Amino acid sequence: YILIKILLIEDNPGDARLIQEYLSDLKNVDYSLEIADRLKKGIEILEDEFIDVVLLDLKLPDSEGLNGVEQIFSIAPSIPVIVLTGLNDETTAINAVKLGAQDYLVKDKVDSDLLVRSIKYAIERKRAEEDHQKLLEQRIRSLSIIEAQENERRRISRELHDGLGQLLSAAKLNFGMIDFVNASNKEKTTD
Repeated sequence: YILIKILLIEDNPGDARLIQEYLSDLKNVDYSLEIADRLKKGIEILEDEFIDVVLLDLKLPDSEGLNGVEQIFSIAPSIPVIVLTGLNDETTAINAVKLGAQDYLVKDKVDSDLLVRSIKYAIERKRAEEDHQKLLEQRIRSLSIIEAQENERRRISRELHDGLGQLLSAAKLNFGMIDFVNASNKEKTTD
């Protein structure tokens, strides 16, 4: 069994009870549900506890609209957020997803299966995003290492080339001097 820790930020006790009923249909999964009736209380829970997923109402006494999504991501950017609201507005839904929400569910259109599936998918999508981000960071680090190695190879090549060129030039000059000295010595001996 898997344990999923869910934070529901919802000020309507009736909606909170309904969500609890929907969650009771989770099969092969244990869950714990924390309920906060204010965004501030929800954020305090996020700061103090490990949470797998947040279900967020957009109309709270201390937060309205997408401000709640932004505040949650400002303190817990890696936690998947599912907007669960009475507002059936496509523009708000699109903007919520653009801000990073994993899903946007309208309360009167939600049933147990949809909620459970959304929670599972949100958690998996967030994990996949994090894995993808880690792979990108590893790739960037690898490319940086390769670039540093190539720069070092070029530096060594330059030093070898320049150093070897200087040695060969010096050797050529020395051989030239030896030839000059030998030629001078031969002239002196033949005279």
